[in-house]
Amino acid sequence: MYAESYTVTAAAQFGSSGTASATLATYCEALLFSVRFGVQTTAGESITSSSSLAYVFNSFSAVDAKLSFAKTNSLGGVALFTLNTGGGANAELLRYITSVIAPTPPTGYSYPVASNPTCGVAITFPTT
Repeated sequence: MYAESYTVTAAAQFGSSGTASATLATYCEALLFSVRFGVQTTAGESITSSSSLAYVFNSFSAVDAKLSFAKTNSLGGVALFTLNTGGGANAELLRYITSVIAPTPPTGYSYPVASNPTCGVAITFPTT
């Protein structure tokens, strides 16, 4: 549940040498950027990029691949940790994972209703 951004400077053309710097980004920043530039997912990781900036993050399709791997191989569960999910009020990735692995809350508990989406993705869980 993280995003890392890479900024490339001083590269004159594709394949040329340049300078790259990496910084930790919020998950919301990666989602908003991916709405503008699209997402490519390979081997459980996602990237969205422009000519000078790229984000590597766990998109919903990357999470689907990882959860499918855990289910297919009869793993006992999945572990989550966060490096930086700030920026969004809805814990978008955690909310999505919960909708896949635990769509029905335990008896006596209810999932929090989402506020208005601010990170470029629709919030569809839980339904009210």
